Amino acid sequence: MSKNISCLKSNQLKANGGNGKLEGYTKYDAIRLIEKNNGLFIKLKDPTFSRSYLQNGALSYIRFTSVSDCKRQWTTSTANLERTIIKFSPSDVSHYQCPNSCHDYSGDAVLSSNNQVMTITVRAGCGATFFKGPEIDGEKLLQVTF
Repeated sequence: MSKNISCLKSNQLKANGGNGKLEGYTKYDAIRLIEKNNGLFIKLKDPTFSRSYLQNGALSYIRFTSVSDCKRQWTTSTANLERTIIKFSPSDVSHYQCPNSCHDYSGDAVLSSNNQVMTITVRAGCGATFFKGPEIDGEKLLQVTF
């Protein structure tokens, strides 16, 4: 079962290009929630309700809860669920930094506003900070709670 949640606030995921790398942003107007294994999850790789303004790179959107930088300048993404009743589940969130061979990496992610706002930052020669939950039935998901 899946449901679409609209009324999101300030959901803008950024990529700070450089050296021909992806640059721009994706804004999410809504997200898709999926019920699996008796849990409720955000489908992270679902651009259905998004608008992207991107240059360079092969991607057509930046996945929900991700940020990247290749200019050694601080870049911040925000995933905000404040206008909904759902919250990010801090105990079920895996935080990944610098997934590829990047250098000069600094980054973090912070939950605030009663676990309804996720602020993700990065500064790197080329790197990323992102969250991901379990992969269930081949889908990258992030668990949420009420």
